[in-house]
Amino acid sequence: MLTNIFINFFAQGYLFLISFFTLPAILRYLGKEQFGFLALAAALLNYTTTFDFGFGAALTQRVARLRSQNRQEQLKITIQTGFLTYTLLAAAIIIFLDLFAQPILHLFNLSPQLFGQAQKIMPLIALNIGLYFPTIFAASIFQAENHFWRYNLRTFIIGTANTLGIFFLASHHFPLITIFQLQTIALLITLAFDFWLLRSYLAYPHFSRRHFLQLGRFAIFKFLSNTAGQINNQFPKFFLASFVNVASVSYFSVPFSLVQKLEVLLSQVYIVIFPQISHLHGKRHYRSIGKLFLKGEFITALLMSLATFIGFIWGPWLLNWWLKDPPFVAQIIPVFNILLVTYLVRSLTAIPVAVLEGLGNTKTPALLAWLNTAIVLSVGPFLIKALQVQGAAILILVYTLVSAPPVIILAIRQIYYQKEIAKIQK
Repeated sequence: MLTNIFINFFAQGYLFLISFFTLPAILRYLGKEQFGFLALAAALLNYTTTFDFGFGAALTQRVARLRSQNRQEQLKITIQTGFLTYTLLAAAIIIFLDLFAQPILHLFNLSPQLFGQAQKIMPLIALNIGLYFPTIFAASIFQAENHFWRYNLRTFIIGTANTLGIFFLASHHFPLITIFQLQTIALLITLAFDFWLLRSYLAYPHFSRRHFLQLGRFAIFKFLSNTAGQINNQFPKFFLASFVNVASVSYFSVPFSLVQKLEVLLSQVYIVIFPQISHLHGKRHYRSIGKLFLKGEFITALLMSLATFIGFIWGPWLLNWWLKDPPFVAQIIPVFNILLVTYLVRSLTAIPVAVLEGLGNTKTPALLAWLNTAIVLSVGPFLIKALQVQGAAILILVYTLVSAPPVIILAIRQIYYQKEIAKIQK
């Protein structure tokens, strides 16, 4: 398990480093408005990919359990069903985004020049989001099988294109549309590798209604949780673009992306532990799950407290050295500090969520995520209109403080409950 976490940390650390050194230059070359549009496109990708309806997590959980029980025929049918499901979802999302491209663009306060470019770019954004869906399918299988070098192929190929590739194009003053063309090429290369690695499963794809429904029972609540999570993370950017201007998205996205890189590193622990919990659940080893939970929470709290402390002490100096734009940094420092506190609180929920979902309880995280969404949609517009960029950061902190304690408490109760059931059945 520690090896897999290290592999994930290595991949995300690589991505963090190259994005850390390229982002200031990309911001400078593109300008705040074009950079803001790029951030909006990324937000749209992140939000739209929740419409895999939770099948990615369902596949990971189901494949991990079938592997622990050595049910090879059922495993193959499940994977084939997942592949065909993702193929249909990809086609549907491309068609939908193409049809509604104009209404989506009119939601944002774009300058006339950028609006003209965006009209040409939207079909590419739709295609890229559609192509991203099969990579989610492949990553889910690699995660369940503990093949984390394969799992991180997407990180290396697409991440490199979105950092070093964009830096090269922006520094040579290529038009904005070429950035999205580069993303298309990176996605196609990733899919070629993924399908080659999964070729033994996909030789003769077969759709099973029974397996689809088994996946769907788990997936529906994971979908609700993912949808709420993306609303909570991305809608502050959409509100800024609508109620303030597109340039304000840059003032939020830069500190948010920096802190989110730390969250991505933390999520690698969840990615490894989630299939491990599912595997142990299949074997009914609940004492091991309890030990894993306690050890993971202790290590997480220790490391993330240290990271937050370093961020507060060295953050201003680091941002000035990184961005070399004192007026810009002066405006984003308060946002950065608020997001650091948010990150510390969120870090304590990664393992509890992995435990709840690994044990098959997707209802609780979904309900809490939608509680957060209610806060975002009801309070968010007022906070952002009043406080602008700082209001967006405060909004994220508020809903995190509301939902974090219940997740931790309920995970502990779920482990205890499963232990008691196992004792009774023995």
